[in-house]
Order: sequence, then structure tokens, then C-alpha cells
Amino acid sequence: MCGETKPEVDFAFADMAKGTRQRHCRKCQAAYRRAHYLANREEYIRREVVRIAHYRVENRALLIAYPPRAPLRRLWSRQSRNARFRSP
Repeated sequence: MCGETKPEVDFAFADMAKGTRQRHCRKCQAAYRRAHYLANREEYIRREVVRIAHYRVENRALLIAYPPRAPLRRLWSRQSRNARFRSP
């Protein structure tokens, strides 16, 4: 991208186990990623909206399946905690 000769440390690892580095320096890669995001921003936002909607559906199912006694336990412990600090 920039075509400059740079030291090895300016290139991120492609595979640390093999010791291979990326083809582009960190600054060029960051510029590419930013340009790609700006060119495809609407698609990234659309995917995130879908992901969040799916996440909410999954969490709602988990909340419904959550044991019904748990909130009462929390409420009881909160009340008992408050009772200890009240003046008689």
C-alpha cells in the first residue's frame, strides 16, 4: 500500500506459531479497514441490528426459564439487610 521499507516490528503477525507477518504495515492496514468500514457502513449497521435482535430473543427465553424463586430470594435478602441498619 504505502510501498515503504519498514522494520519487521511495524508488521503484525499473520501466524505467531509460524513466525509469519502480515503483508501490509499496521498503519496501511488500519487505513484499509477504516476505508472498508466507511464504504460498507450501512451493511455493518444492518448486521449489528440483526445480531442485537437475535441476542434479545435469546436472552428473553433465558429470563423466562430463570427460576421464579430467585427474585424473591434477592428481595428477602435486601429486606433483611435494610432491617439490620434501621434504627429501632
